[in-house]
Amino acid sequence: LALPDALVALAGDEHRHLAPEFHRLFMARADEVMVPRATIYPFAGPLLASLRAAGLRTAIVSNKEAFRIEGILARFGLQGAADTIVGAGDVASPKPAPDALLLALERLHTPRAQALYVGDNVVDAQAAAAAGLRFVAVTTGTTPASALAAWRPIAILPDASGVLDLLDHR
Repeated sequence: LALPDALVALAGDEHRHLAPEFHRLFMARADEVMVPRATIYPFAGPLLASLRAAGLRTAIVSNKEAFRIEGILARFGLQGAADTIVGAGDVASPKPAPDALLLALERLHTPRAQALYVGDNVVDAQAAAAAGLRFVAVTTGTTPASALAAWRPIAILPDASGVLDLLDHR
């Protein structure tokens, strides 16, 4: 969720007025911990490389800031592994709004009908629906498959490592 929405989800709407301070504090802490403490799934690098080898363009679309995603990728030797990275600061409205996904498509020069979005939570599913994209749900996050199924993804996978196989069998 966007930080103001996360604050409301955690503390209630009566605390919405604290969103600017919550954002400031969150970002200060994120600057300290997000890149150095992030982990990635062991299949992430090989999957991105395999997608590229198959001639597919890739984007990472996140409600995190793009520079943090870039820092995490660099930390694991994966700089340049995705064709583009779209973060929260790149668009007026973060996911679940479609803005970030649409910007990724624009940067990739890819029509919606040729795109597939992979995500692990309801916000991802909502963003895909709002952007008119096919959606593959993965259960590596905290969202159960049953909540993701409600959004009618084309598949629900245990993790993103199966995406290339899914594309080979479409």
